[in-house]
Amino acid sequence: MDIPLIKETNLDLLIETLACFEKHPLDRERQRACVLSHYNVKPGQDLALKDKSVFRGMVVPSLRYLGLIVGDGDYLRTSSNGHLALVANRCAPKTRQQVLAVLFYEIDKQSFHFLDFIGSHRDTVEATKKALTLECSSGPSLIQKRERVLSWLALLRQANLVVDTGGLLVLSSLSQEVQGDLVVGYNDVETWFKTALFRAYDEAREANGVCDIISLRACLSENELQEHARIVTCNRFDRLMQKFPFEEQGYILSFGSPISGGQELLEYRKQFYKTLIINRTKGAKDNG
Repeated sequence: MDIPLIKETNLDLLIETLACFEKHPLDRERQRACVLSHYNVKPGQDLALKDKSVFRGMVVPSLRYLGLIVGDGDYLRTSSNGHLALVANRCAPKTRQQVLAVLFYEIDKQSFHFLDFIGSHRDTVEATKKALTLECSSGPSLIQKRERVLSWLALLRQANLVVDTGGLLVLSSLSQEVQGDLVVGYNDVETWFKTALFRAYDEAREANGVCDIISLRACLSENELQEHARIVTCNRFDRLMQKFPFEEQGYILSFGSPISGGQELLEYRKQFYKTLIINRTKGAKDNG
């Protein structure tokens, strides 16, 4: 397995620094100043060195690997999942825990696959670490491979997805709950999704009707979490959109030109898009 190195493994600090990118979208100077303020950078310290080691060397790549920010260079912003994490961070502790568990479960399923391994092996903590290190194809040395394994395990623990029980490293009850929800839920376009989509589109679209997909996902996920305690990640939104009819009585979907590459694009009917327009047709009602 190919495992990226997540250099910042303090989950609370990751969320705090993530807020800097939401507060100052596409403003690298203010993002950097905000991030460094969380690392006790004192007056007179070499800011260029701190920028290289902390901002560019640790925080940005960690958040990018986790899919919580998108963009490059001076154009960094929170992703829809990043926005969802920040919304959850302002909610009650139980809701925050559930949302972070879902987000990190999906990240693991997409990039790391530790939870599948731990669920099928049920071994001691040290034996699991050793086995995962041997499975890791990233890093030129065993020490660096182990570093990657330990960093991701630390985040899985903080997301309450794995626990140490009787000397064994096992999946938590929350992890099993999230897995069950992903298997049985969100497989079909529910009635609520059409209403939620139309509302989010109306709130996030520009004056000309064009709506950025990332903004659309973020708006819908915030509305659903705050009003219905429903967790709609980027992955869940896209799965629902795959089954959403292109045209029905009252509306027609219209996308921008297909794009061959980019971050957080929407895949719809084997094409990738960055923007969406919902054209109401005769007889359409507001919010579906």
